[in-house]
Amino acid sequence: QLEQRSDQPPYKLIFELQAHSRELEIKDSYSGSRQILEEALSSAKQRLIMVWPWSLDMHMDRSLMQKLEWFVKQGRQLDIGWCHITSAEDDRFLSVINRRWSFDPLHRRSMQRTLQYLLALKRRYPNNFKFRVLGTIENFLVADQTFAVLGIEDRLTPISSLKDISLKLWTSDTAVIQQLIQTFDH
Repeated sequence: QLEQRSDQPPYKLIFELQAHSRELEIKDSYSGSRQILEEALSSAKQRLIMVWPWSLDMHMDRSLMQKLEWFVKQGRQLDIGWCHITSAEDDRFLSVINRRWSFDPLHRRSMQRTLQYLLALKRRYPNNFKFRVLGTIENFLVADQTFAVLGIEDRLTPISSLKDISLKLWTSDTAVIQQLIQTFDH
């Protein structure tokens, strides 16, 4: 129905299948998301906003880190929001991360390497890189005023016969893009 509204629809659903093995999951679970991120890094001329929950799905390899650095080196603005909501019992973000690290050494090393890299990037490019820990579970990306991609709540996927699917919504709707920018900025 959304696609029938115009020749160039402002919305598209993106379906992404997750890998089955744990080793593959860390490397390949974001292959579609990775492709979207790389498209955003190459097409955004002024600002790229990335907001995602911290989890095993978040994996930055050396290639992606180099692309992020290249982006800010060009004088473009990169804003990253790393999301986490704590419960009343777990009201300290770092204590939750520490507990999580103690259970999975591979995840711990990856997460520590990512955090070290982001801190170094912030030190080298303080005017072009913003990194925040946010108290939300949102998942979105905004490339300039051109397009945005929103993660869709996981509660929708159990209805599907494909249990390892994740859904994302791509949009060029300027009202949605402005709302996402305001969400990050404020």
